[in-house]
Amino acid sequence: MKHIFSVCLILLSYGITLASPGGLVLNGSWSFNVGKTTVRITGDEITNESDYQTSGSFLLEMYLTKQKYDGNSLSGQKVFSRSYSSMDPNSYYGPIDITHDILPVNPGTYYVTLAVLEYVDGEYMVADYLNFDAMCTISSNEITTAPQLEGNWLVSNSLNGENKNQLSIRGGTIVNNSEYATDSIKLKIFGSVEPFDGKLLNGYTLCEVNYDPLGAKFAFYDNSFPYVLEMLPPNGRYHVAILLYVKEKNDYVLADYNNLYETIIFR
Repeated sequence: MKHIFSVCLILLSYGITLASPGGLVLNGSWSFNVGKTTVRITGDEITNESDYQTSGSFLLEMYLTKQKYDGNSLSGQKVFSRSYSSMDPNSYYGPIDITHDILPVNPGTYYVTLAVLEYVDGEYMVADYLNFDAMCTISSNEITTAPQLEGNWLVSNSLNGENKNQLSIRGGTIVNNSEYATDSIKLKIFGSVEPFDGKLLNGYTLCEVNYDPLGAKFAFYDNSFPYVLEMLPPNGRYHVAILLYVKEKNDYVLADYNNLYETIIFR
């Protein structure tokens, strides 16, 4: 396999459509870390899974978007782009560990999308992408990675007796991996008939707990506690989501969430 690359760094609003299914995919584990002036992207490999077709030239790009990318038109602020030559069938490029400067981004909290775009019929089209669970918070022209939920979280309740309105939260860790302290943090336990899709909250807030700001490279460990519900939701079975919010100016914005595997019942 032969490959060459050149670096291109731009920041603008951009719209790109999804290509027809092709051979280029983002394989393995990927992560990002955004600092004040740089972004680091690490991942296992970009693979051409086609058995017979050489890919076109392609780009690896990272976007910050206000809405989670849904696989259609990719639009937002592009903070990183690197170009690669074509790739032979059944070959790969990786592992990947890129650190590069980025330009200032408008303050706000953003979803983060990593995409590989292949040159097809005179234009670059999205061949594969992934949406990171962690969001990126930008405040006062400084970029920080929003706090994240890590570890195993469990929410349970008693169906009978005097503890019927009490939740038991056995939590993992709230982590701030960035170089900057967060503002105030809020944790919510949310129950809904359908699993939370990262966009529309349609259900019941069961628990809400406020936390102090979290220092750079610090974490809140072992977030386990009982919580008494002020009002029980209607009888039924509910999916449970752990929602983590961080304060931005005068409002709280969603920084991370975790849909739990186990459901809970109220009756």
